[in-house]
Amino acid sequence: MTLEEFIVDVEAADTALRRLPTWQPMLRFPFLKEGDTAAKRDGMRAWMRSHAYRPAPVSIDTSDWYYNKVYLSLRNTGSAEKTRPATCGICASSARPCRVLRRPGAASDAAQPGHM
Repeated sequence: MTLEEFIVDVEAADTALRRLPTWQPMLRFPFLKEGDTAAKRDGMRAWMRSHAYRPAPVSIDTSDWYYNKVYLSLRNTGSAEKTRPATCGICASSARPCRVLRRPGAASDAAQPGHM
């Protein structure tokens, strides 16, 4: 996908979502990948600055996109639950560094909202 095509896609989403009362101009890059070239990365960052967009916060990368694909492929076979142990293991191992880096005095894990 070209930078121009990505910007057109983001602008279409902006148009569709801007009317929502809680909408804020934020962007999380798909799969947390900012582009396959420095020019795309820098071009999108420049577009974001010029349109008052900020990066959407992400707490951990759980590869949920991958497990969703596996789950959907297994759903019709009745064996989708087999993905649960692997998914939970990945989420737990992804969260460990976040616990170490958490600010002193921050809320406990149980009080944190779930993030994918």
